[in-house]
Amino acid sequence: MVRAVKARHQDARDVARVVQRVVDVGGITHARQCMLRYRDQALAVLHTFPDSDARRSLEGLVQLTVDREK
Repeated sequence: MVRAVKARHQDARDVARVVQRVVDVGGITHARQCMLRYRDQALAVLHTFPDSDARRSLEGLVQLTVDREK
């Protein structure tokens, strides 16, 4: 698996196998849970500041980062 990731000329099948393995072992689920935890921590810190355009913009950026598909 490491070899497939490090290869400069990756075969699409090798990449698909690596991606599937990450999904199968729960890597994507774990990464998403971590992301949501960081989001919650970031929003908690932002909420220690008074409401302002800047704070709302940063909150929106945090949410955009979490919600984006690519």
